Amino acid sequence: MHYGTPLLPALTLSLTLALLPSPSAAQGYPTTEATRAKSAETARRFRALAPRLVQSASIKVGDLVSISGGPAMVEEMEALGLEVQKAGGRPLLIVNSPRLIRNMYEQVPEKYLERSPTSWEAYQAQSVDVAFELPAGEDFASMRYKDVDRTKRVDQVFARLEAATAPQRSKGKTRTLFVGVPTLSDTASIQMDYGEYERMQWAAIEADYEAMASKGEQIKKILAGAKKLHVTSPEGTDFTVNLGPRPVFVRAGVVAPGTKGPPAARYSSLPSGSIFFAPSETTGNGKIRAAEDQCEKPVKDEALDVRDGMPVNVSSASDEECLKRSLKDAGRLGNITIGLNPDVKFEHIPSYAPQLENAAGVVQIGFAPNRDLGGANAPAPGGWSVPLLKATVEADGKVIVKDGRLAL
Repeated sequence: MHYGTPLLPALTLSLTLALLPSPSAAQGYPTTEATRAKSAETARRFRALAPRLVQSASIKVGDLVSISGGPAMVEEMEALGLEVQKAGGRPLLIVNSPRLIRNMYEQVPEKYLERSPTSWEAYQAQSVDVAFELPAGEDFASMRYKDVDRTKRVDQVFARLEAATAPQRSKGKTRTLFVGVPTLSDTASIQMDYGEYERMQWAAIEADYEAMASKGEQIKKILAGAKKLHVTSPEGTDFTVNLGPRPVFVRAGVVAPGTKGPPAARYSSLPSGSIFFAPSETTGNGKIRAAEDQCEKPVKDEALDVRDGMPVNVSSASDEECLKRSLKDAGRLGNITIGLNPDVKFEHIPSYAPQLENAAGVVQIGFAPNRDLGGANAPAPGGWSVPLLKATVEADGKVIVKDGRLAL
């Protein structure tokens, strides 16, 4: 499945809400009484969560805290801002416009995008202590496939801009937390009823992150001392790769104050719960088989071989051309992710659901840039990840995941 280059803060546009007659109407949200009731439940739970987020982030007097999100998230942004003020920090609220994000991908001349200023990234890296990010309210899955060629070119532009600011961001201090407040715009790409999705998302947000962090540290210790990883699955995956002297990251809850390292080490999300790393790219060999995936359409019986880290002999029973094109664009093996969160549960592969990587026992083998993880792959737009729901993972013979369940 695709995962794109993160939208740069160049897309984060400070707007007056007067630009939109109403958040619901502007984004095409349903406006039934049932929908309002579900949204009211999320609003209530977020208000209860906001003080804990600020406390967990250890915001102190004098901290500058950015809070960004779409028009439908303004009340949640304000709730966080009030708590930041109570802690002595200064909140900076930034509204992301789904209309303008979509316009960037569909209408703005690429020559103008190339000249997008990056002064905000430089300022944020050095001056913003904590960045809270909430959903923009855009259905990114549908946006990606409206004009695939243009989307690819725009992704390339943003990848270049991101690479240009990488040195400044790597030296920065900002700790970032994305809070995946369940929104109605998610349901099309996640392919779940909103009520069901809302319940799962809040259970995952409120999960036991101390237990996940403990489990993650156990796995991290095993991986740090191992030389080779072996991944198999009932569909026929039989893949090995050397681990090498690379950092292993555990993402479980809020990033602790004083955390150093690249942006990947200072970023987390709610829900979260994953362990991820860049293996030795050119040592990846074997075959990867998955029963299902998502490209422009559902992908069935995904199959690819890996030779020295590169995907070859790519095929599938459906949407094969999209799969081949995506893996060609993605390039070399870049990362492996193991989910830790027992409350993230999918019975299918959604068309767009970043939280899938957090589902306990789910393994994803990614082909993508990875320098932010300590790898050697150069920056490029996006990537491709093969999700394995029933994999078994061994590190030097030590079983970490067995048939899609954490074994520790």
